[in-house]
Amino acid sequence: MLNRRSFVLGLLLLTLGVAAPCAGPDLSGQWQLLKKESDDPEKALKGLGIVRRSPHLYPPDAAGNPRDSTEARYFAQQELLKAKRAANASADVGLIGNLLGAELMQITDKGATVEINLDAALRRTLKPAEGGPVYSAKGAEYTRDPLGDSLSWRQDGILQVETILVPRGKMLESYRLDGSAQRLVVDITIDNPDWIIPAKIRRVFGPASAR
Repeated sequence: MLNRRSFVLGLLLLTLGVAAPCAGPDLSGQWQLLKKESDDPEKALKGLGIVRRSPHLYPPDAAGNPRDSTEARYFAQQELLKAKRAANASADVGLIGNLLGAELMQITDKGATVEINLDAALRRTLKPAEGGPVYSAKGAEYTRDPLGDSLSWRQDGILQVETILVPRGKMLESYRLDGSAQRLVVDITIDNPDWIIPAKIRRVFGPASAR
């Protein structure tokens, strides 16, 4: 009788189009950075900062005429020098550097929670939903760490993490295993309002025990 009820319940769920959540692959392990297969974070961040033109230090004279043209040329040269220096400098990412520069990543994947330890310098705990992002009025789905508030979910075998950064900006991470499960590929996109374009960085890891 019980088996018949279970069968009928299964048919009902199928008819309603309700499917049980499907957990993604287990990401647990100690992962070592594969530098040759990974992007260089410093190179990816170079020249992204916007060069903001400073207000003119010498306002027009009493008649509304511009100041001496020699002064104007001098400050124009200083602005150009500032722009060139910024173009060759990497954007400052603060604590995100612990994520981008990590060479050893320890992941403990318990399904409902995922703990990530980066070079023992940054610890994160995530609570991924299944099938896509889930939002609530109370915001209980977010977890907080030094980087900001993170919302995470699993979809199509990929762990996605969206973080509202401190003090501002947004970061999206995706964690996935390759077909052999011997590579952990982490794609990171950082969008900062002070940058010209978002930064996109890929980091590839292999099992630490295999090295």
